[in-house]
Amino acid sequence: MHRFHIGLLRQYLHLPVGSPVTSGRFMGKHDVAAYEYLSQPKYFADLFNAKLFGGRQVVDSKKLMEADSRVRGNEKSAQYRDIIKRLPNGTRFVVLAIENQDNIDYEMPWRIMGYDYAEYKRQIREIHKSRGAAREA
Repeated sequence: MHRFHIGLLRQYLHLPVGSPVTSGRFMGKHDVAAYEYLSQPKYFADLFNAKLFGGRQVVDSKKLMEADSRVRGNEKSAQYRDIIKRLPNGTRFVVLAIENQDNIDYEMPWRIMGYDYAEYKRQIREIHKSRGAAREA
C-alpha cells in the first residue's frame, strides 16, 4: 500500500494551510491542505493515475463526480471518508477514495475495510427494502 506523505506534498507544492475546520469535521493543518488540494478533480485523478496506473491517464478528471463521504453503517453514529469520488464506467460506477494520514497508522487498512463493509451493508439494506416494497405493490 502506498502512503501519501503530506509533509512532502506541502513542501514541494507550497500548499496554503486553510481553516482547521472543513466539512464540519476537525482537521489538522496538514489534513486541510491535503483535503483542499486533492479535492480538486485534476489532482485527485493525477494521484490515482500516477500511483495505480504508472502515469497512464485512466482516471479522467472531467468525469469524476462527487460522492457522499459519510459512511452510514450504523444509524446512531457516522464516520467520514476524507475524499471520495465516483467515476462512471458503463452502467456502473467506480468508487475512488483517499484517506490521508500524517503519521503511520497500522490500523488504517482495517478502518478502510470497515468503511467499505458499512457501505455494502447499507446497499444490501436498500435492496431488501426496495424488493419488499415491490412485493407489496
